[in-house]
Amino acid sequence: MKTIISTLIAVVGFLVTATGQSPNSFKYQTVVRDSSGEIIADQQVNITLSILQGSAGGIVVCTEEFTTVTNDFGLVNLQIGSVNPAAFAAIDWANGPYFTKVELDGNVMGISQLLSVPYALYSERTGFTYEAGAGIQIEENIISTNMNLNTSATGDTLFLMPGNYVIIPGISASNTDNAVVTTNLITAVSSNTAVCGYTVLLYSGPEITARGVCWDTGINPTISGNHTEDGTGPGTFNSTITGLEPNTTYFVRAFATNSAGTTYGELKNFTTSGQSPAVITGDVAGITAITAVVPGFVIYEGSGSVTERGICWGTSPDPTITGNKIMSGSGTGSFNVILSLLVPNTNYHVRAYATSSFSTSYGENMPFTTSDGFYEGFESGFPGGWTGEWSLTSSQAFERYYALVAPDELDSISFTKSFVLPGQVSFYYLGGYDSWYGTTCATSLYLDGVEIQVYSDPNWTQHSITVSPGTHTFTWKNVGGGAGWACIDYIICTEQ
Repeated sequence: MKTIISTLIAVVGFLVTATGQSPNSFKYQTVVRDSSGEIIADQQVNITLSILQGSAGGIVVCTEEFTTVTNDFGLVNLQIGSVNPAAFAAIDWANGPYFTKVELDGNVMGISQLLSVPYALYSERTGFTYEAGAGIQIEENIISTNMNLNTSATGDTLFLMPGNYVIIPGISASNTDNAVVTTNLITAVSSNTAVCGYTVLLYSGPEITARGVCWDTGINPTISGNHTEDGTGPGTFNSTITGLEPNTTYFVRAFATNSAGTTYGELKNFTTSGQSPAVITGDVAGITAITAVVPGFVIYEGSGSVTERGICWGTSPDPTITGNKIMSGSGTGSFNVILSLLVPNTNYHVRAYATSSFSTSYGENMPFTTSDGFYEGFESGFPGGWTGEWSLTSSQAFERYYALVAPDELDSISFTKSFVLPGQVSFYYLGGYDSWYGTTCATSLYLDGVEIQVYSDPNWTQHSITVSPGTHTFTWKNVGGGAGWACIDYIICTEQ
């Protein structure tokens, strides 16, 4: 976005442009800058300037639109009255006050009062005759001077000979041997670095032998402390500041040095961001069809203490703590997490994590695949090939959302599975508990029609049996007792 700084030229010799007998315009000068205060040089701009009568919200008596190009210093010169001469000539300058409204690219940038109306125009309207002072001539509508304009040795005072003088603070910089330094925007701030822009100008005097930025946690840093050295000569530059502390406020200003001395730019400040913990994900080990071991290591805590660490996991890359996670202590150091209840022959991704009062950091994403095996979790409905009276339930699931339930005594459920090698079958069992009698529903497991075990666990409990190579039929039968119902879930078959 562009902004505009406007100044009505107030030196009498520049106020009126005379063409023929009737003065019909006056000069208006603006400097165009962007929203960060940087000069917009050598660019086309569209400026609308209106003259308002009576107040800042008064009647518009003249509007002119200018399309022009800024010079190297962002400066444009406008001739007010040259675009809409009829409306301008009709202005009764005696019937003020008058205000100027400036618009840049359709945006109102400001309204200010014309504290001095164009003198010759006012005189023409009122018939008032000005009396020329020493060194001033008035001829018809032309005001001129035969004074000599001189500058003081320090460059900040203008002398009119004969006449008076005008002090102009700040102009002396253009007549000094020292550099003119501006500290620009500070960007790309991280926990330990930042980038500071700056501009160095040299109007005269010895060449620039060193330039850069200096910084400290105290105000007004100098080149005797922390500073960069970016080369020689004038121009606009960026300097990278390194070695900063996290979550710390620093003061910075640009500098330039020549044989006349060292000049500093404006003082600015910024605050570094906090530093996150650093954590490493180790290589996944101990991978089976349903389990894996994942190591992690917290190298350092950063800006705050690590209050939680662990492993997050899922079937998509870069899992986070908003999904599956297993906590494993706090602080720095190594730790191991055992993942269980995995699905055989499935691709997983894991990352170590560490959470501090400042942020959560993650280690590298580590993929792995569980080994082959048979899995049934009843998440896709009643499985094909299974037979019996047991049915799906969502009220007593062990893993995820569904399990099989035998609602009545003597209900059974069976499935058949072939093994090439010796194998193992594991499952979770839950029997309905009768608090009045203090008993739990029991269920028998049959292997190929032979009862091999009876289970009566009131809480979800894992059980397993080994099997020889061949085709086997597994049957669970509710034998009653307790609350009369029983559930099984998370069936896993693996081969050795």
